[in-house]
Amino acid sequence: MAGSARPVEWRTYANILAILVSAAAAAWVLLGGSSLGLLASVDLGFHELGHLVLAVAPSMVTALAGSAVQVAVPLGLALYFGLRREAYASSLMLAWAATSAANVSAYIADAPFQVLPLFGNGTHDWAFILAAHLDWAAPLAAGVRWGGVGIAAMGAIAAAIPLLMPRLRAGREAELRRERELREAQLAAVAPRREPRNGPARLPLRSPNEQRPPSAPAARF
Repeated sequence: MAGSARPVEWRTYANILAILVSAAAAAWVLLGGSSLGLLASVDLGFHELGHLVLAVAPSMVTALAGSAVQVAVPLGLALYFGLRREAYASSLMLAWAATSAANVSAYIADAPFQVLPLFGNGTHDWAFILAAHLDWAAPLAAGVRWGGVGIAAMGAIAAAIPLLMPRLRAGREAELRRERELREAQLAAVAPRREPRNGPARLPLRSPNEQRPPSAPAARF
């Protein structure tokens, strides 16, 4: 029907939801969150997978692998969906990566104290990594946490771009159209005017009330 509003695509709602989730993740990380229910169990699975995959590597690399892999997996998925131009999915993966970074931050901060329960009562990765520099744990944990906030903010931006681009594109097209019309008006103002061509003179039209001269009398034979 002419004049009816254009229906909103489901991707618009998905992007709005992704923005809200990313904002909530940023706030949760900033306020000191460290374990997010079922998602923390998924992080633990990838954490242990990192240790397993790099078990034959040097011990320092093996210890770092757990925390690195649990953050790298959602970041890799965010890149994958970003290349497919599915902004809402990429945004959600970035929100997940942010919460995973918060989990790693809490693990790092625990290195000097080692009070967190460990899977299988194993070795505390970050106590081993920072054994000679346990005083680095607090600033490093803070840096990782702020990195998580930044990742969540990137997720919100990634979901907001598809919502803003049509408006920005429409505004740019309107600006280009105004510039083109102004340029055409300026060219028309300085263009030389063409005089009308000389043609056969036309007799002026007589008004109905105007008297016509009498016609000549007919010749007589």
